[in-house]
Amino acid sequence: MSESSVVIDGLATCAASELAMLRTRLNFAIGQFAEMTRESDLVVHVSKRTTPATPSPTDSGSRTARSDISEVSAEMQFRAVPSRCSMDRVCLPPKVRELMISTVAALEYEQLIFEEWGLKEIQAAPRSALLLHGPPGTGKTAAAHAIADWLKRPILIATTGELESKYLGDGPKRVAAFFEAARQQNAVAFIDEADTLLGRRMSVSQGSERAANSMTSQLLIEIEQFRGVIVFATNMMRNIDEAFLTRVLSLEIPLPDAHQRRLIWQRHLPARLPTRDVCLDRLSSIEGICGRDIRNAVLLAATRAAADKSRQPVTGDDLMQALMSVRLGQEAVSPRSSEAAIPESVRRQIRESVSEQSRVDGQVA
Repeated sequence: MSESSVVIDGLATCAASELAMLRTRLNFAIGQFAEMTRESDLVVHVSKRTTPATPSPTDSGSRTARSDISEVSAEMQFRAVPSRCSMDRVCLPPKVRELMISTVAALEYEQLIFEEWGLKEIQAAPRSALLLHGPPGTGKTAAAHAIADWLKRPILIATTGELESKYLGDGPKRVAAFFEAARQQNAVAFIDEADTLLGRRMSVSQGSERAANSMTSQLLIEIEQFRGVIVFATNMMRNIDEAFLTRVLSLEIPLPDAHQRRLIWQRHLPARLPTRDVCLDRLSSIEGICGRDIRNAVLLAATRAAADKSRQPVTGDDLMQALMSVRLGQEAVSPRSSEAAIPESVRRQIRESVSEQSRVDGQVA
């Protein structure tokens, strides 16, 4: 597929992040012009008046472009990492999994879809933007890693806090630099805790609000320009800017059902972990818990068993009690949070299950 390019030369006094933002905005303008005129293979050369311009995209121009990108990555320290979860391992509702894979599959079939079938006439290049939302601990981050693994690409991760800056005007530059680094490293771009960045733009009355709006506007440009997969994750869908919702596919990742809870328990109990009297059906019957609760319960039960000098195996009762401790700890930290508080029905299930197991153990003894 033919592409347009921006060559920046002779601007050594500009910060790499500023060059990244300039490149992104020029690419956006070129893309709009190309869509209106059907022109392709466009080159825009930016330089100072006193610097001799090189009008064609020669090797030296390409080297300059690559140098700019490398400087951005070094300055902003955005480094892609290998994915740590496969699509087979993450537990998702089948419909969510299917939509997620079909959305990012455009990159795998780019030649067929955009060239042979001519869909580049309505969109210049393949891109996919996903907004994963749902309660905490349901696997949104794991799903982002699974997408990267499925595409056989690394994943570049940032939170809104890492993209923001205490200096007015630096936020949009950091956003541009993040996506420039993702382009350079051919990585899936993942922005976690994105609710603040995706929030509705405000009526400007002070500098901080203007800066937030500038970051939002820059992100909208990046979504349009980025050739690849962007994944956003948030626990809160309230106040998401409608301009984002029209540009992304929103997928809700709910709390796991009984079947998914059973798979999660099974995958979190390695064969090498010494266990006794662990009933997966009993554990998976506890409603209102997420994958993170299960992971933390297994780690807590294993830690207690390791600390016990008698080195007893981890039992089903140990796991149930650890689960209760994990949820009680969450409620103690956030007593007013409806998402963290333990529903009374869940409390009753755990108490009854532990009591029943204790009664059985007493009869056996």
